[in-house]
Amino acid sequence: MNPDSNADRFVIRGQVHVSLQAVARCFDVRISWVEEIYEQGLLGSCQRVDNRVAIAAAELDRVARIVRLHFCQGIDLAGIVFLMGTSEAEPTEQS
Repeated sequence: MNPDSNADRFVIRGQVHVSLQAVARCFDVRISWVEEIYEQGLLGSCQRVDNRVAIAAAELDRVARIVRLHFCQGIDLAGIVFLMGTSEAEPTEQS
């Protein structure tokens, strides 16, 4: 892992990852909601960096779709899990 100068952005194995806090700010949603979609397995491949969870920046389109389904179309998280499925990847620890 190579920490970027920005505390919310990390480069892991050549891929840019962003913290859940950065995701919440980007989409103007509560961090608790982003943590909930993470716990439901909806965020794709996640990495643990110190005490933070980060997702691949490539997954931000997936987050945008989840935000639209929930906030614009009114679908609850159980419905989104049904529609999109969950990620098989478990978070891994990076030091």
